[in-house]
Amino acid sequence: MSPFSTPHAMKTQKQLMLAGELYTANDPELGQDLQANQAWLDRYNLTPGLAPAARESMLHERLGHVGEGVCVLAPFHCDYGFNIRLGDGVFLNFGRPITIGRDVWIGGGALILPGVRIGDGAVIGAGSVVTRDVPAGVTVAGNPARPLACGKVRAFTS
Repeated sequence: MSPFSTPHAMKTQKQLMLAGELYTANDPELGQDLQANQAWLDRYNLTPGLAPAARESMLHERLGHVGEGVCVLAPFHCDYGFNIRLGDGVFLNFGRPITIGRDVWIGGGALILPGVRIGDGAVIGAGSVVTRDVPAGVTVAGNPARPLACGKVRAFTS
């Protein structure tokens, strides 16, 4: 190994991207993934009348994980798809996109309104209605969702 080599030299641009590290977006492998995903999106977004089970099956073709009973309405937009994980019962209704950062936890039954941005490491309480942007590392809950004050988050023990 050259003294000028770095650990990054051993990883592909896709591996760097998935690890959350700096990467070159115009990499040929990522370009192929982007094109393949766009073809899949074109197909998915042209099938609004398809039975729910068939649409869910299509999601399994491209997304990293799809839980049971997932419903994603068209139009659906994403860059690659393989890095998206949807838990059981997720319902996504698009029109105006939302932005969700890395390592975000969204509780069951939460509603995130169009145009909202959720920062890295944020937590959205179950049943919350998120009407405004949530900064990185902030926990919100309620209707409308508001940041929880320090000390209000407690671990539950049995």
